Amino acid sequence: MKKYSVLAATFALLFLLSFSVYADDNAIDGNGTPTGHGAIGKGYYYGREYLYKVSVYVGRTENAYHTDTDMSRFQMLGNSFYLKPNYLAIPTNTVFVVGNKVQHISDMELHISRTVPIKSVPNLPPPPVVCGGNIQSVKAYFGDTATLSNQISEIASMQGKTVTQIIESMTFTIGGTSGHFPATDILPQEINGSYANKVPWLISYEPVVIAHLRDGKTVLALTATEYAMAQKAGYFNFFSQEPDGQHIALMTHALLPSSIMLDESWFGYDAPEPPAARVKWSNDAIIDYGGWGMRLLAANGHVTPNNTSYDAEYRVDTDVITSFEVKSSGRVTPDDPAYITMTVDGIDGARTTKTVVMPGDSTQLVWMKWHTPSQAMNKSVVATISGNAGVSFSQGGRQRAADFSITRLTDNPPPDPKFNDVKPAGFTIQPPPVEADVSTASWTVWKCRWVPDWKYEVDWDWIEDATNLIDGGHWVDNGDWVDRGDWSYDLERFHASLDAAVTITPDDQCPTAEKVFEPDINHVQELVWKLGSAYGFSIQVLPNMRYNCSSNDVSDAQNAITRFPEYEYKTYWRALEQTTGRNAPLIEFPVNTYSQYGHRVHFTPLWYPDGVYEPVIEVMDCWTPEGMLRMNIVKPIFITGNIYEDWHTGTLR
Repeated sequence: MKKYSVLAATFALLFLLSFSVYADDNAIDGNGTPTGHGAIGKGYYYGREYLYKVSVYVGRTENAYHTDTDMSRFQMLGNSFYLKPNYLAIPTNTVFVVGNKVQHISDMELHISRTVPIKSVPNLPPPPVVCGGNIQSVKAYFGDTATLSNQISEIASMQGKTVTQIIESMTFTIGGTSGHFPATDILPQEINGSYANKVPWLISYEPVVIAHLRDGKTVLALTATEYAMAQKAGYFNFFSQEPDGQHIALMTHALLPSSIMLDESWFGYDAPEPPAARVKWSNDAIIDYGGWGMRLLAANGHVTPNNTSYDAEYRVDTDVITSFEVKSSGRVTPDDPAYITMTVDGIDGARTTKTVVMPGDSTQLVWMKWHTPSQAMNKSVVATISGNAGVSFSQGGRQRAADFSITRLTDNPPPDPKFNDVKPAGFTIQPPPVEADVSTASWTVWKCRWVPDWKYEVDWDWIEDATNLIDGGHWVDNGDWVDRGDWSYDLERFHASLDAAVTITPDDQCPTAEKVFEPDINHVQELVWKLGSAYGFSIQVLPNMRYNCSSNDVSDAQNAITRFPEYEYKTYWRALEQTTGRNAPLIEFPVNTYSQYGHRVHFTPLWYPDGVYEPVIEVMDCWTPEGMLRMNIVKPIFITGNIYEDWHTGTLR
């Protein structure tokens, strides 16, 4: 277990609070002032006051990988530091804790500090669950190599050095040679579609939420791990059973630890199922596995725009493709093929065997299509190679297991629109977020065919013949035509692409909607709907998948999310649902709870300014052997006037 020493006197004097367990909690969103318990002298927190504690690691050798049993083959680059949104002003005298989760799991004690390196960045996604964020956005941010490169540069800046100076002072083992290497061999720089780093890079990130304690003076900025360590050591009572409790345990011991977790066990760190929603975790469980994520860039990895690592996460009730890469040390022919058997653990009938032929020293993908369960859970796909002894998985060995988190696509609908809603103070229209599409994929499969080469081969035999008085016999050619051909390999190329037709239609309760040509709307050369604010509109997404392979090798796009400009594309969103069959899925809004007529609509806010209104639709879960295709579509409408201008109340004469 972890060890906790008596901290410095200043720490103890600040936090002489009793330890107890309680039930209530207190939280507010980021747009107002403290209410509830916070207003009557108990702890509180704001949903918009968040940071991330970031740690960057680099592999000591090209073979270091997350399947290692520990992190001994990775070295930390500098110290941990914090990222915060541009708008966030850190309260004076905020208390931080030095170190990261890896170090705390390894028995590092709590050490506080009020001066820590903090970097302000734009578009920092809020943590899921505790701050209303989205895990896909978080994965996209920390999986983007631009984020990794920026953090490497930030660490160098904190040390007063250049990135080259830091990297070239470190020791690596590459290709059996140990020593210093040029920075260009180590840094994640893209060259011709692959990254040039000969060793892997790893980012560990932990969400942080600022807590304002009941004394009105103490402010903490801690990770879930650090809140649990402090609670366990008795320095704080974040629960609320006693009069001096802070009433913020729902944040510290439920929402924050479950906001981000490892999808699978890396480096031997646990990745079990979290408790049920809003159930408070034990201190030890939080310390062991709550409140953190990791992203890894493999050595010489392939470029994937905004690498979101969807291959580690599937959605419930979805057709998916799971792939493995195999390699050959010698040629593999139909006379001695390899067989790859893939099985989904716990799903009857989810089993496929593929026969593989390939030239020597080559690679190719093998895959299976299967349907995920209707409930959120973890599943493993186990692949085993039999047959030709020269075939193995590219990572080594003849058996691999891929572990996937199957999650439900969460819906976070906006609140009930009111007749007296007013524009939030400081609201400005934000441009739609620019995210990388992955709308095409290509892959290859080796085929093998016999190329005949017929040769006549003589076979002279001596036949004794008594009648031949001179030679005593004669020669006879018993030869035959023999096929001395060989196997020849062809590379069959496949591709798939995703497109989607998105239709926006005003609710039929809007009598004044009309289609107009508005050339100023982002240069859209098409008719757009014009309607007053506070009316509803529907969205229909019809995915269009094009491919030159078997339908068993791909899946149509099956899910979509819509984000809205009135919430800066962050706070609330709608998860769309399929309303027609799986062969030609039509994806629409769910029925709006606040629609009097039970329509599948979203209501624009009454206060939204006249002009362009641009929802963003993310179409996803279109699977191929190369991974998931997704795309973001901006579909504008034009707001002019409001619902009140269409209705008049007067005296009937």
